[in-house]
Amino acid sequence: MPAFKKGEKVWSPVPIENNWEVVNYSVCEVKEIVGYNVLLKNGNTEFQVPGAILDKVKKPKKKLKQGDVVLVNLGMSSEWGKLEKVKKDSLVVVFLWANEVERKIVKPEMVKILPDKKAVPGAPLIYKKNNKWKFGQLIYSIEGKTCLIGFAGKLEFIANHNTHYQKYSRKFSVKKRVWIPWLNYLEEGKVLKILPEGVGYEVLYFNHPRAKFRNPRKLSFARVVKPLG
Repeated sequence: MPAFKKGEKVWSPVPIENNWEVVNYSVCEVKEIVGYNVLLKNGNTEFQVPGAILDKVKKPKKKLKQGDVVLVNLGMSSEWGKLEKVKKDSLVVVFLWANEVERKIVKPEMVKILPDKKAVPGAPLIYKKNNKWKFGQLIYSIEGKTCLIGFAGKLEFIANHNTHYQKYSRKFSVKKRVWIPWLNYLEEGKVLKILPEGVGYEVLYFNHPRAKFRNPRKLSFARVVKPLG
């Protein structure tokens, strides 16, 4: 039986409008244990998932510090950001949202710490499918397979050897060659500008014409990766 109690908060994949064709990852409330599954609630949506893929919401064991990379809960979704201020009972997380640098004050338990190159549920990753590298968000990894959220919220199941996790402490300089998402795969580009607080970069795609809001564009630091080759 899953070791959760009614009313507890957990990190979980979330089906949008009760449809698993589009999935987010965020904090939910436990409503009931149903065999090996857990009935969860997020907003007005209730759904069941296996208890084995859930993470309890809890205060990080590691001492938090400015600049730590985290996943922050935003209601029906979540986003990767960095800690700007750390207090005993609250954190200020800074992140890129809709092309703007945003800040959110949260309790320490409302973030997940993301260490470099670790398979932590909710972490960004890149993965290879049909000989192309793509960008996604980890849900869980077990028995040689990784379940992740891919382009447009689609669930993907990928062999572990075709996944790669990032080194968040790596910072890219202006003019640096990088891989960046273009629709459902990664393309080559270069860094034009470093955004405030290190939340992301303004990048230029090599293989597309310049177009307002599309090329160049702003991307979260989590979505800008070192080329593999």
